[in-house]
Amino acid sequence: METKTYLGRVLIAFDQLGNALAGGNPDATISARLGWIYMNRQTMWATALMVIVDLTFYSLDGANHCLQAYDKTKDENMRRGSDLALAALGLIIIPSCILLIIPVALYAVMSK
Repeated sequence: METKTYLGRVLIAFDQLGNALAGGNPDATISARLGWIYMNRQTMWATALMVIVDLTFYSLDGANHCLQAYDKTKDENMRRGSDLALAALGLIIIPSCILLIIPVALYAVMSK
């Protein structure tokens, strides 16, 4: 995923850090990891997290944000991680999405 703005690159770096802290590949984003888990395992917990992330970024990417992110990074070495890692991922995703949903929607409206 190529991002041209400084802020966009910093946000992706934080996203990748969150994924790494939750036992994932440090070169992949949380969204891509959730898309990979959905495509390969279809766990209910990961699907619920994917819906939260997809809703947060719907105004920017439309439906299926996580599957789009996975499609862009299919060559990465993805990892599901343990159930504990998925729980940690949830602790990162839920508060982050609560904080991001309004700024993301405003950015989407202002950039059109």
